[in-house]
Amino acid sequence: MDVRTVNPYYGSDKLGWALHILERDLSYEFDILAFWITSENEVYTAADSGCSCPTPFEGYEGTTPEEIKAKLTRVASLKQATELAQEWLGPVTRRIEERRGLAQKWENKIEPTLRALVKRRKLRRE
Repeated sequence: MDVRTVNPYYGSDKLGWALHILERDLSYEFDILAFWITSENEVYTAADSGCSCPTPFEGYEGTTPEEIKAKLTRVASLKQATELAQEWLGPVTRRIEERRGLAQKWENKIEPTLRALVKRRKLRRE
């Protein structure tokens, strides 16, 4: 990897990581819950929000994958990932339709990806 700073949100491909996100539909703000799956099948997560001025996940930037991982939260199980997603979806969602759409994205895209890791014994179920 290059010695330049990498933002895991915009540079997940440079890290060789898969990025899966839940993102609220906001005008001049961002509110994102991200899950990264590393090339070693480790799962990490972080949430970030703010106005349009800062770059999403700029506080998680680093020059090595290890430096970035140290700033993220390691996800040890599918249960933990599900609880994090449900907490993030929580009551702060302004519109019921938006919450439904985000919940469907979790159920149809992100959760099945994590379940596949459970089947391959790369992530615990509980």
